[in-house]
Amino acid sequence: MSINNRTSTTRQAVILAAGKGTRMLPFTQSVPKPLMELKGRPLLEYTMLALPREVSEIILVVGYMGDQIKNRFGRRFQNYNIFYAEQKEPKGTFNALVAASSMLRDNFLLLMADDIYYRDDIENMARYENAILVKKLTGNSEKFGHCIEKSGLLRDLLEKPKGIPNPLACCGAYKLSREILNEPIIYGPNGEEVLSPMIGTFAKKMPIHVVEAKFWHPIATPEDLKTAEQHSNIRNNV
Repeated sequence: MSINNRTSTTRQAVILAAGKGTRMLPFTQSVPKPLMELKGRPLLEYTMLALPREVSEIILVVGYMGDQIKNRFGRRFQNYNIFYAEQKEPKGTFNALVAASSMLRDNFLLLMADDIYYRDDIENMARYENAILVKKLTGNSEKFGHCIEKSGLLRDLLEKPKGIPNPLACCGAYKLSREILNEPIIYGPNGEEVLSPMIGTFAKKMPIHVVEAKFWHPIATPEDLKTAEQHSNIRNNV
């Protein structure tokens, strides 16, 4: 995959932390999923620790039990200033991004609050004007968006397609410009506003660089969390 034309930097990162975490029930009845702990740290803290050092502002989009997240992290985490946006109803990932739109300047990072990333991967992605983090999977997987890549650029992004062997999975981490907010909204089966296929349409208008992750551990279920506990190097590589 292409690693040329790395020129862009960013000062803002948006982290989506508004979901209900229904697949984590019954644990998320009393605590929001981003505050569930892995090796003694909240999942959200791992995401913030993976941010490039050049970032100075974090925008946390909260919703379900958002006050717990605000009380836990306040207005500052290490060298990052924290701002909050509220997604009033669970209407999908693009709707959550729109909730933060009034605070966005130009290019920004966008990550999920409950996936484990490596800082080196996020720093690599952040150097581009527009970029997406991907991970090559073994076997078939219908749990993730599938990226179609050519010459280091994204050509399309299919939302959880069936029957694709060894998919190039979307890691839910992006470097984007504000122009993404002007994309026609794509709706999911329940009327939610789904960001990932919109990235695919955006890629037909703007070059989006594909950056392959060295490590990515998505956490959707209690089993995923248990598996992450067994990764001895997670604390040392964020």
